Amino acid sequence: MAPSEWYTAILLILLSGLVISGVSAAVIDSSYVYGHPPSAGNIVLNFDNTGNDLDAVVIVTLGGNADPLYAIYIPAEDYGSIKSIGQGRFDVYFELGVDWDERNRIFQDGKFYKISTPVILKDNKDSYTVYLYDKEGKPKRVKEITQKEMPDIRPRI
Repeated sequence: MAPSEWYTAILLILLSGLVISGVSAAVIDSSYVYGHPPSAGNIVLNFDNTGNDLDAVVIVTLGGNADPLYAIYIPAEDYGSIKSIGQGRFDVYFELGVDWDERNRIFQDGKFYKISTPVILKDNKDSYTVYLYDKEGKPKRVKEITQKEMPDIRPRI
């Protein structure tokens, strides 16, 4: 087999593996803007931002604690996820906006929100979805908060 045929065969095998495994945006780790991807658990925590026409930065903390564990960037009308997260009780905060300032880790025009009830991750379920908007037919869980109530992910100077 000629080198170009090998290259084509390997490329086809790789592509077919992606299709068979069902890789989708909802299960790929998102772009972390704070913290490092977890590796101690087997749960996927998905975030649905499809009901918003603004970008989101989601901040996850341990329940009842304001110290951020992770923050991920999710484009408007898209999904994001944190893979390999462990069991626990987590609070979810998020900011919506259009002009993300990566250096200062804040939207220039952002609004701040919190999911009103904690997200409780248990090992009997392998994935959970948090909606970053009030979804019809589901209890209203999104409440607007002030910037002072948000966990601080800005760089320390």
